[in-house]
Amino acid sequence: MPDGVWGHDWPDLSLVHAPDRLLLLSGDAAIGGRDFLWAAHQLAALLPDAPVVPVCSCVGHFTLLFAATLLRGQHVLLCSERTPARLCALAREHQAVCVSIEGDAECTNLPENGLCAPDFLASIPVRAEHVAACPNPLIAPDRLVAVVFTSGSTGQPVGHRKYWGGLVTRSVTARVLLDPEQAPACIVGTVPPYHMYGFETLVLQVLHTRVALSFGPRSYPADWQQCLNRAFAPRILVTTPLQLRALAQSGLALPAIRRVVSASAPLAVELAAAAEQVLGTEVTEIYGSTETGSLAIRRTTSGPEWRWYSGVSLNIGPKGVEAGAPGTLTYALADFIETKSNGTFLLLGRMSDLIKLGGQTYVSGGVECGPDRHSRCRGWCVYPARGCRHQCSGTDAGCCRIVHT
Repeated sequence: MPDGVWGHDWPDLSLVHAPDRLLLLSGDAAIGGRDFLWAAHQLAALLPDAPVVPVCSCVGHFTLLFAATLLRGQHVLLCSERTPARLCALAREHQAVCVSIEGDAECTNLPENGLCAPDFLASIPVRAEHVAACPNPLIAPDRLVAVVFTSGSTGQPVGHRKYWGGLVTRSVTARVLLDPEQAPACIVGTVPPYHMYGFETLVLQVLHTRVALSFGPRSYPADWQQCLNRAFAPRILVTTPLQLRALAQSGLALPAIRRVVSASAPLAVELAAAAEQVLGTEVTEIYGSTETGSLAIRRTTSGPEWRWYSGVSLNIGPKGVEAGAPGTLTYALADFIETKSNGTFLLLGRMSDLIKLGGQTYVSGGVECGPDRHSRCRGWCVYPARGCRHQCSGTDAGCCRIVHT
């Protein structure tokens, strides 16, 4: 762990917090923490002594592989680009191995030299003594457990090192905000586990806190409906604006959802209000980045103010704002913010992104949020303007056009 983050009063640093609880729900299976530890130890025995690139889209498989990798004394490498060529290159650059789980939808992306391991979650032993014998180790707070790569939308992908103590601390802090009831919640996610957003809110929440996870296929609203029906109350749905709109407009009968959590793109207030009415819930957004993890939360329909997570530190300088959390380094935020006297802040826009739409200039969230405000716009894409006299590259937002479909 980098210098300057010691002296912290760490929470429970076990691989699985409170392992006697229910951890995972899938199909007809209810998997407890002890069952999960047994499966993770079986998988760890098959892994090589090398970092792992998880080739798993199923959050249950991913969580199992992540835990097994830590038991093996290694760390995972996470990136959002899922082509076999990119995954193979990532493994080669870091002397790692690509690993998938039998039956996972991403098995087809596994490079030729990758490992496809058995799904030990599907073969939990009936005899309890076999499960109870599996240790639940404490993991040192300075242990490197993941390198998470940025998407590359603002340049070349950059890897950010994640340490166990900092991740556990932020999971415990976020749990109070994401899971607000007295009874433990069950989380359903529509997002991938290899992105920092899904990694934090799904994989790490279920390992570090009291919540359980209901998982299964996650491609369509009907898939999310099945996971929600399987989950127990209170239910928390982790999603994105695009998927939230699809679910709200699906007309599917859904069980009660205590809270919706959205990220990965700005969420229009109009969409949040419509989703709250249709789903009978409250819609929240979390703010963060690959570098920092999640840092703040707000209820979208309650106003533009964001509330920092407990323990977030700010350093405001002439070049912008640096933010950090207990057990982590500080990073410069990529957004303009306005701090308020009551400890909240306003998100004004991304420093690097400007785009024109309908005669309006949008900053940061404008690319995603702006089109949603046009009543005729249901789908859209961005492409470079033809004949740009500035001879810009296709990634220059100021020289792009938006087309609605």
